[in-house]
Amino acid sequence: MKISFFAKDNLLVAEPGTATYAGQQARYINRVWDEKLHGFPAVDKPFTCDSDSDDGRRLSKLARRDESLLPADVETAAFLGVDFVPMRLSNGVWVAAPPAKAKTVKGSE
Repeated sequence: MKISFFAKDNLLVAEPGTATYAGQQARYINRVWDEKLHGFPAVDKPFTCDSDSDDGRRLSKLARRDESLLPADVETAAFLGVDFVPMRLSNGVWVAAPPAKAKTVKGSE
């Protein structure tokens, strides 16, 4: 099963299988380097991996135990055994999305 994660707050979780050498840019889950900001804002594309892989097990553990990552979809939240909270990207940070407004039907007011 594929699981997907968003970056949480200002936490930096290294992408699995990446090593940073002198002069190379670090890579983090669901983040990219922004020269203008001199930082790693979150991006709208979640990090995805297989739940049965070493990487998937490591990231699942971080998401469950340390709450270092946010589940990006309902299936990932169910796999982790946590509640799914819809998120939206705001200024490079994932925040809880406001609840959807109930639509009123014209003439039923």
